[in-house]
Amino acid sequence: MKALEFEATIGDDANLRVPSQIAEQIPKATHVRVIVLLPTAAEDSDWAELTNKQFLAGYDEGDSLYDAV
Repeated sequence: MKALEFEATIGDDANLRVPSQIAEQIPKATHVRVIVLLPTAAEDSDWAELTNKQFLAGYDEGDSLYDAV
């Protein structure tokens, strides 16, 4: 099975629109399986925490002299 990944928004009419560059890759009248992944607030905070940790990991104690300016 081939996977095509894209982000989309459910419209007011409750339809999911497939971007044209993705739709071009799917033969017409092909049966597909759709999996919808929704972000959770916990995932967002987990990513923010990881990003913060990785960013701060690049600093050394010696860099603190710039904080006093």
